[in-house]
Amino acid sequence: MRMKLVNGLVLGLLTVEGISYSAEPTRECTVPFKFDSAKVPSAAVDDCVNTLRLQAATQETLEIVGSATPEGTTQYNDRLSRRRAENLRAAILQRVPELKVEARGIGEIPQNGLIARIVVEGAPTEAQEVAAETVVREELTASVGVSDVTATATPDVGGNWRVGPRAGMDHSRVEEKDDYFAPGLDIAYVPATGVQNLRVEIGAIGNVYMKGEEQEMSSVHFAPMVGYQSAGGLIAGVRGLVGAIDSDISDDTLDDAGAELRLGRETRTWSAFLGAGQTENLDRIGLDIGWRF
Repeated sequence: MRMKLVNGLVLGLLTVEGISYSAEPTRECTVPFKFDSAKVPSAAVDDCVNTLRLQAATQETLEIVGSATPEGTTQYNDRLSRRRAENLRAAILQRVPELKVEARGIGEIPQNGLIARIVVEGAPTEAQEVAAETVVREELTASVGVSDVTATATPDVGGNWRVGPRAGMDHSRVEEKDDYFAPGLDIAYVPATGVQNLRVEIGAIGNVYMKGEEQEMSSVHFAPMVGYQSAGGLIAGVRGLVGAIDSDISDDTLDDAGAELRLGRETRTWSAFLGAGQTENLDRIGLDIGWRF
């Protein structure tokens, strides 16, 4: 009889503890992601499993809410937020297979889009409130038929300037017909096109051509570009070059025209491009790193 009473008290205490445990006012954890990535950091998942004291016997339902920052199209961010939530759900189920886990993506969150939030059912969930705001924003966006972000890694792409130094190693087919170190300045205006993934630049580039410490030539080219820009900010395009080369050796001015291929990456604040091409008088290869404003 005494043993039954002790067992009953222990069972009762465990039951009360279980009720108190499930009724905790806030039980949530966040897992960070790298920019434009849905890869789940393993250590962060382990920390959340330990922090939330998740066990196979837990009957509570976990809700995972994935999000993304506003870079890229709304559709792209919706997919990315869902992938983050689903990948995190799979990672948790690998560790605690019998849990009930629901996952959903809520798209763009300006400040906290690089996380997925794990919330225990019944706890107050800020993620649900944010999701409601996101839905409202997307509905308003859909009503006017445009995306609230651009197709690139820079939310305000279009109507901005890019300027930066260039370092090149160009080969001249005039004068000394030799290789020259070719530093320069690259400047371009990037207008808004209204076409998803279309990158357009209206720019100019100036170079000097050095042999040792001596400057032997200089050039100025008008340099328009058209290309493709991905949601992650990767850019591939073709830039035309039309201008003139001034020779310090012969004092001649030579008309010059051609084109170059451009590969690069742009963020909100900077850009980097590798270009290679040919004009009537030059074989060009160079790297320019610019700043957006």
